[in-house]
Amino acid sequence: MGSRAYARLLRGVRASEIREKGLEGGDPLAYLPFLGLDGYVVRTWSHLLAGYPKSGKTELATRLCHDWRDERILYFTEEPQSIWEARLAGLPEGWDHVTLVFALGAERKAILETIKQSTATIVVIDTVRNLLGLRDETDNSEVARVLNPFIAACRQSGMTLLLLHHIRKGGGQHGEGITGGHAFLGVVDLALELLRADGGSENQRKVRGWGRVVAVPPLLYERDQDGTFRPLGSPEEVRLEEVKHRVFEIINGTWSTFKEIRQALGEPRPGHEQTRKALRALAGRGEIERDPPIGQDRRGTTYRYRLPVPA
Repeated sequence: MGSRAYARLLRGVRASEIREKGLEGGDPLAYLPFLGLDGYVVRTWSHLLAGYPKSGKTELATRLCHDWRDERILYFTEEPQSIWEARLAGLPEGWDHVTLVFALGAERKAILETIKQSTATIVVIDTVRNLLGLRDETDNSEVARVLNPFIAACRQSGMTLLLLHHIRKGGGQHGEGITGGHAFLGVVDLALELLRADGGSENQRKVRGWGRVVAVPPLLYERDQDGTFRPLGSPEEVRLEEVKHRVFEIINGTWSTFKEIRQALGEPRPGHEQTRKALRALAGRGEIERDPPIGQDRRGTTYRYRLPVPA
């Protein structure tokens, strides 16, 4: 072979073998609980959690880490120890599985080497902007060059990676609101956006996401007064429940048409479809009456609704 150096050949695996392995094991994906739910954080995958500044990214990540007590978590933070002392003092006990690394100002290579030498099962980097030193977040090549070594290191060690990042002020659809180049969405296996709930309380947040081979269900959650996080369900389901409540409050013993009921709802007025679903659901449960009754739908009919009249 002389003095010529040859790169070590990479090992390949037949796709048919991988497919058979997936079929034998059922669902090949194992999820970490996300406020008690599956579908948002996949073991050994890389994740991006993006949100507006002060929207609660760190607060959410902290609660998730507390729930993942069977894991070993390595958490790189941009915040000083004094902030964490105040934060953890207000939370329940049970933090022996979490190691905090105060990494603001540390070299990127030092962070990467710490991950490689760690026995952690989960790595959190909070935030990408302040800890990994991207020179230009809009440069997709730069984003990939900086993030890929961290994703590769965690993937090779079977670690779950959670990268915290920001959403641009103008927002956007389908992951376009994530600050910087589209490579932020492209290099990770699953991306989540943390948003303030439309028309909800200050304590409500909406999560939406995009994964490589999984559909991420939208979720609305709420922070209760005691500090606990409570999942409320999909935003669509939550809005429907709110509309049903509002509709039920205005219906009385007098027959009213759909148009009259929707007009009486006032602003913010729900859409036609949401109002129709709410009325149908209430009538189907017998909480209100419909004329003609459910099951006797006829095209072109003007439906009327009222509270049940005692026999």
